[in-house]
Amino acid sequence: MYRSSAKIKEFLDKEKERRKILLDKARQGDPNSIKILQKRYKLRILSKEQYLLEKKREKLFDRARKLGIPSELFSCVSLKALENLVVRGQTWKEIVEEFEKSLREPGKLFLNGIRKLSFIEKYSREGTGAILNYLLKRDKKKMIDILTQVLILLNPWKKKDDEMRYWKKFLGEFNEEELCKLIFYLFWHTGLVSRSFSGAFWGKRVKRTLGILLVSGIKEIANISNRRYVVKIIAEGKFKKKRKIPRIKIKVRSRNRKGEKKFFLGKYKGNVIEGRVCKDGAPIGSELTLSQFRFVKYYGWIFKSLEDGKLYFVKGGKGKEFILYNFKLNQSIKDYIKSSDKIPLFPIRKKLEKDAVFFIGRVGRKRLEVKLRNCCTIGDIIEMRPVRRKNGWILEFYKLGSKKKKLRSYELRREIPYLRRIN
Repeated sequence: MYRSSAKIKEFLDKEKERRKILLDKARQGDPNSIKILQKRYKLRILSKEQYLLEKKREKLFDRARKLGIPSELFSCVSLKALENLVVRGQTWKEIVEEFEKSLREPGKLFLNGIRKLSFIEKYSREGTGAILNYLLKRDKKKMIDILTQVLILLNPWKKKDDEMRYWKKFLGEFNEEELCKLIFYLFWHTGLVSRSFSGAFWGKRVKRTLGILLVSGIKEIANISNRRYVVKIIAEGKFKKKRKIPRIKIKVRSRNRKGEKKFFLGKYKGNVIEGRVCKDGAPIGSELTLSQFRFVKYYGWIFKSLEDGKLYFVKGGKGKEFILYNFKLNQSIKDYIKSSDKIPLFPIRKKLEKDAVFFIGRVGRKRLEVKLRNCCTIGDIIEMRPVRRKNGWILEFYKLGSKKKKLRSYELRREIPYLRRIN
């Protein structure tokens, strides 16, 4: 639709006036005006302190660029740490050369406190960490070389050539992220490292001592060590056996074409060990800390999620997969009816709600429930205890806090009706 230039000028003048009014209100702190300016005009309203901070940041970034400091460090470190890198006027090339000179003799950098303190004094703790991280990023060979030399320095009574080969093979199984965390742990916890390795004089292998150090240290490092152990027993087919399985943390990632939620556990001898979560399990993006709950003969290992308290069971491993199925205590009753006589049943405890009905589960369209209106009221806590009798199960119901031993007993059957009252 055609519009005259006079009308367009009139519209622009009105729009300019409207924006001026909004800016005046925003300067006085009106939240509604600030929101409109941000949404409609894409304008940021800053306080005087924020404005001065922005200007300081811009000047600092300009100086950093002139010195050749990589822009990716700007978002990784605080303003104070970046200022410490800039204030001395050293170019990035000079800083890197100074660090790399020390990294050629890692024993001095990692184990000599005075040498390390001089870097921290110059560039701050955060700045030193950022430089180290930048130098080691995406360079697995350099990280393995540094760690190997440090570990040999801590174990000087071994033959150097044999020990070099041993450590390079051992550390080669770690990925870049894990190696970087190990280096940072050794770098910042020198005293603890020295105390831990002192036990090696009494005949302990350094590898074993390193394992103890990882488990007792940073949670992320402990998780790396624990996952490596779980990956190994899955790959070797030893997962079904009763053994103590350490707590592991996993992150549920994108789903595949089948709609399955996947997570990465680790690698073993070149083979990738992955896991799946059932459709009703934890959502994508969530983290699960799995703690060993119990071993049940029919189901396998049952794990408890520390985040939401859910139970998951892992039915024997295939060697490359770790599948987490949802597990509920009443699930075993439904599986017993549908599947096998060998399925164990578990006690269930519930607080009675509507109509004082104890709901056990659903098999197809049939509800498994026990009506306790005559002997209980809403709010009572009832416990169902399964008892094995000959080839079947008896379900006994108890009211907690009551002097009476037993309320009722039902025989669990494998055909409709599934429950038959005994007394």
